[in-house]
Amino acid sequence: MKKLRVITVLLLLAIVISCVEKTSTSEEYLNKNRVSQETYLNDTKILQNVVASYIDSTNKTKKPKPKSKLLSIEIDTIFYSSNNKIALLYISKNKNPYVVENKDSIQFIGGCLIAIKDQNSSIKIVDKLKYITTTSEIPNKISRDLRLMYLREMGYVEGRYNINDNRFWESDVWK
Repeated sequence: MKKLRVITVLLLLAIVISCVEKTSTSEEYLNKNRVSQETYLNDTKILQNVVASYIDSTNKTKKPKPKSKLLSIEIDTIFYSSNNKIALLYISKNKNPYVVENKDSIQFIGGCLIAIKDQNSSIKIVDKLKYITTTSEIPNKISRDLRLMYLREMGYVEGRYNINDNRFWESDVWK
């Protein structure tokens, strides 16, 4: 019983710490680039279509063909550099017949993409970053896991930066 109490206290402490520390990026390197709300909302709409097309085009090249069907895209967060580079966290909602955890066979997949925005506000996906997260449960878990990976954990990997770190915009992912 004492062991269970210790584990419970440690878990609660871990939850409190994770809620307080939203990023491992130090204040000195924290990305402070901002855009207007109008630009952000407009880019969100554009990116929903661009990301859906990107995912659809990458799925068509897979052999064998995937049985999963893309239902919708949610743009979770967009980060901007000072020179038209964009990093975004997205969540896709898919119908996947192999998902047995829920009756609707719904699966949520979250990932991070990097893109370039030109002067005409056209956005082109450059690459997909390595780590994704999936669940057949609630999509809030995906958002939390994405933020944990790309705002905290990437900063602990040598030679990598969180996507809210100014050094990220000049890192190897853009080459």
